[in-house]
Amino acid sequence: MAYSSETADSGRGTARRLPAGVADAAFASLATFAAGLSAVNLFNDVDRGVYAIFFTAFGLGVVLPWNLILIPAEVNAVSFPVADRMRRARDTFRMGIPMAVLGALAIVVAALLSSSLTDSGVVWGLSITAAITTVLSPLQDHMRRLLHIAEMSWQAAAVSGVQFVGVVVSLGVMLAVDAPVAVMPFGSLAIANALSLTTGLILGDVRHQKPLDTPLRFGTLAREGRWLLTQSIVPNVAHFAVAAIIAALAGAEALGYAEAARVVAQPVLVLATGLTAVLAPRAMEAGMNRDLSS
Repeated sequence: MAYSSETADSGRGTARRLPAGVADAAFASLATFAAGLSAVNLFNDVDRGVYAIFFTAFGLGVVLPWNLILIPAEVNAVSFPVADRMRRARDTFRMGIPMAVLGALAIVVAALLSSSLTDSGVVWGLSITAAITTVLSPLQDHMRRLLHIAEMSWQAAAVSGVQFVGVVVSLGVMLAVDAPVAVMPFGSLAIANALSLTTGLILGDVRHQKPLDTPLRFGTLAREGRWLLTQSIVPNVAHFAVAAIIAALAGAEALGYAEAARVVAQPVLVLATGLTAVLAPRAMEAGMNRDLSS
């Protein structure tokens, strides 16, 4: 296959966006890392284990909107010219928000399982803030991925930068005003996700983007996403079940120690996530076009 100048320019553009993808993943990971680090350091041994149950429930809750609606919508956006890809945002948010709210029901299960492990104030604080974060997090991640798909990778990095700063500043403010420890980890993430999602909507100029003539249909996305959902939900359900079993059999303290180890190991995934954020849309586009040179 001939290697055209257009392909060469596209390759150079991808190379220029790779640092942005790594920066995006780094800031997003640091934001979650900072929130997790606050939980590891501020909670006692028992409440750290309770936090771990809520964190696994959060991981389970975001699977529904991600895989059923948002990822299929992102694949659909790749099939359009770069200039039109952000025009899918209104459709995807219209369908993604209800699924994100439904996914937050996983937090209710976590609250029921945790009610006998610690006092009600900790359970309520974690429940409210984790539920809000479970709704906002997949939408914010989707906004960043849309920016990558639209070849606006540095804007995506700016969005995750706002997220990191939002976590650090909100944690500092909550510590200064002596807020309840139970609201700090997920509360800081909720505030940061709200700020960064708003930033992404502004940078992507979503408000002024006209929807495409062919609107997305829920049924179409759900048919494509059900296999992704089935594949992803099983390990997340298993992860949640294991956390609950450990807390029941070995005690919340043992689960808390495991959570501390998970938080420390988290930065290892940053590089791979950052490279994928930039390369995955291009790989999907190349696959659609059967373009081996890309």
